Amino acid sequence: SEGAIAESSPEHLAWLQKGVVTWNDWREQNQELVPDLQGANLSGFNLAFVNFAGVNLEYANLSGADMRGAFLKEANMKGANLYMADLI
Repeated sequence: SEGAIAESSPEHLAWLQKGVVTWNDWREQNQELVPDLQGANLSGFNLAFVNFAGVNLEYANLSGADMRGAFLKEANMKGANLYMADLI
């Protein structure tokens, strides 16, 4: 329905849940892919040095996530919850 928040790709979320190193390796091997983590609940995740370049993080919950050194070039973060996320 119009205005509904779409869910993230279960496959893409599964790759991220395997850890940052696995995610970054997967991204390197699939450079043509645009990962979709829209609306994903990543609250409290360790995402330090994660490659989120070009990733759809629209309305994702990143509250309390450790995102130090994260690569966010051209990531869509519209409406993302960054409350208490560590971005330094």
